[in-house]
Amino acid sequence: MKRKRMIVACMILLATVACSRTKEAPRPEQAAPKADARPLPPPETPEEKQKREAKEQEENKLRHEEFKLLQAQTRATELRTIRENFLPNKYPIPEGGPEHGWRAKLYGQQLPPFDSACADYMQFYELHYSFLKVGESDYAGNGKLTWEEVGMPEKQAVAHHRAEGLKVARDFIDIFKVSLQDRVLAKKCSTGGEGAGFRFTETNEVSRIVDELLEQVGGEPKDIGLTPESWRAIALADFRQRIERLRGGKEEGHRLVIAYEAAERWHFKPVDVGLTPDEMKQYEAQYGHSNR
Repeated sequence: MKRKRMIVACMILLATVACSRTKEAPRPEQAAPKADARPLPPPETPEEKQKREAKEQEENKLRHEEFKLLQAQTRATELRTIRENFLPNKYPIPEGGPEHGWRAKLYGQQLPPFDSACADYMQFYELHYSFLKVGESDYAGNGKLTWEEVGMPEKQAVAHHRAEGLKVARDFIDIFKVSLQDRVLAKKCSTGGEGAGFRFTETNEVSRIVDELLEQVGGEPKDIGLTPESWRAIALADFRQRIERLRGGKEEGHRLVIAYEAAERWHFKPVDVGLTPDEMKQYEAQYGHSNR
């Protein structure tokens, strides 16, 4: 009996030792992150702050003076351009530019009708840009441009701007009187930028330019010898002529496109612009409506 008790006691002792050996050893403590050893800059003294602010003010002043100088140069350039556009006889364009008026006839620089219309259109836009520049900006304190400084009374400038715009508008309406064949052969009127411009066969584009010119000079159709009704009649006749010209040609399918242009902008019906019954069926299949 005593022996049995000794065996049990030994077993308990051995179990205790084994458990103590399996206990997890304590983990070493992680070191705290080191503080930034770099010293903080000393606080700015009143004298240093005053010096820094004075330097910033001086730099801002120099930048403003530089900008004002650039604006003065811009102002001088635009004043010269305005004078050249509104007073070409007094301020001729530097040598190398095209001649205008009777000098163009004298030196054989007259342009073909379509080239002339295109050139007049672009020239008016230079004039219109100059017109808008007067009184628009003070050029960073250099003062707004005035008609007195240009050398032309304001009423005269307004009248000149209006007359030139109406003249170009009339010329563009007269394009519709030129045979379509001649208009097809005319080269594209480039309005700046790669691919920008229009062809004189484009009914919508030629009419849009006339509309735009009238708006810019405060004009109405009556100022160029038209009424809204007569203008519509001109456009309708031009659409019909263009569609008829394409019959039997390689671009025959383009007739539907022209009819769609007429419907979208002018609300002309396909039958009005000369589509046949078969063509109107094709139109309906392609565009989903005919506005008959």
